[in-house]
Amino acid sequence: MPILDSYGNPVTSGSGGRFANAATRYDRSQPVEPLFTQDFDALVPDWDRKTLVSGSRKMFQNFPPAEGAITQKADNVVGRAWDAKFNGEDKEWGKLAADWLNLQWYGMCDIKGNDFKSLLWLDCVALDRDGDFLTVFEPTESGWPMTRRIPANRIGQRSSFDDKILVGAYKGAKMRHGVIIDRRGVPLAYNILGDTPEEDIQINAVDCVFSSDPNWHDQTRGLPSLSGALKFVRSSLLSHEWEQMAQLMVSSIGLVEYNETGGPDIDDPGYTSPTDSTTTPTTELLQNGTIRYFRSNSGGKIEQVKHDRPGDMWDRFQDRVIRMMCKSLKWPYELAWKANEINAALVRSIQDQARMSVEDRQDTLKVGAMRQVRWAVAKAIKEGILPQPKNQSDWWKWDFIMPRKFSIDAGRDAAQRREDFKIGFKNRGQIITEEGGNEEVMEDDRIEAVFRYEKKIREREQLEGFVIDRRKFEMLTPNEIPIAAPSSEDETIDQENTPQKEEE
Repeated sequence: MPILDSYGNPVTSGSGGRFANAATRYDRSQPVEPLFTQDFDALVPDWDRKTLVSGSRKMFQNFPPAEGAITQKADNVVGRAWDAKFNGEDKEWGKLAADWLNLQWYGMCDIKGNDFKSLLWLDCVALDRDGDFLTVFEPTESGWPMTRRIPANRIGQRSSFDDKILVGAYKGAKMRHGVIIDRRGVPLAYNILGDTPEEDIQINAVDCVFSSDPNWHDQTRGLPSLSGALKFVRSSLLSHEWEQMAQLMVSSIGLVEYNETGGPDIDDPGYTSPTDSTTTPTTELLQNGTIRYFRSNSGGKIEQVKHDRPGDMWDRFQDRVIRMMCKSLKWPYELAWKANEINAALVRSIQDQARMSVEDRQDTLKVGAMRQVRWAVAKAIKEGILPQPKNQSDWWKWDFIMPRKFSIDAGRDAAQRREDFKIGFKNRGQIITEEGGNEEVMEDDRIEAVFRYEKKIREREQLEGFVIDRRKFEMLTPNEIPIAAPSSEDETIDQENTPQKEEE
């Protein structure tokens, strides 16, 4: 009996020779399992990453379910929100700075003319489609803070063999997938590819923000969200194209006639003789379709071509592929494709999945967005665009007004929020935040509306000479609420302002 097998490993009986049975790599019942224990950058070489990005871009452009799911996710992540709000103590300065950010800088923050919120939407799409992107700080000559987005395909290196910097400010550092790192793996700079090698530049990591959504600790570059399902989606697209070709072929045949001669009636006025009967099928034009003749053993008949493609099995398989794609995108399948056979419990589960995905992406985008806002404010203070704050220690305390929470049944969620408020489970600020609003702004707007409303009523009362019942304008409850008795001060004001009628 041999002691060693053909690979030089000790011979064991079955899987009993290992504590972890799954560690068996050489088993006749299954192929040899390779080891994937290297660093992530070695497991996914630069060429593989580029192939994934290329395939993901093609899927996004040509596969509507993929494009729809990615853009639908971005719509809910960004929405019509993301206004900057100041959380420091100097409220007066904070209002001035917030107005400058939201009303001026947001519209003039990009060298290509995109506004800040549109850039956030494009950022969300880029993370799913390309895996990462770079935001570079590029102030103008006058000092106005501007940014520039660099897509994933422009971050790279000319050759994967040039993994060590030999000259320049980063001499001795390594380059992986276009990212210059030190021996600890910390990014020092990013290599930006130009149209020619002479136009390549290196941007210091301090002067930019690299955004990605990694799944590994040692991951240098991001990967498209579609990476896991890319192979299946590509095959689905090819199958769909071929199936469409098959349908066109079947649809091009109108009727089939079986007769003893295997040909048409030459005395028929609609018959056209082909130029080469040996190579050209015998056909007769019949408006939008054709009639084809085939020789039969006996008798004759006319029948339509059975057209039952694609079948249910093919359709279910395509749905399976789309479901795998949605899992890779972390977006519910029922929102991107089919929403049949959904009950109330499943609706809540779908909503929770979508909310979790949206909030996770918002946290990722907020890191880069916050750096841009703080840099813009600091640059504006330095250039004199904004005044110096009284408190120098909290000028950086910024946050964003997020969009309203994703909801499938908005009415039900609104009713639940009212119940939570009644029992004290949630306060008003939490409810306003869930609705995508700002508590202070809402309070100011409410107070302003009440004062404007009351001022108009009192002005008309003084003009007409009588008091208007406020219940005729609005009633918040179905029960009658008596008008509160006016105070002595109100009575005095009313008597002074009410015009006196002459006695007859």
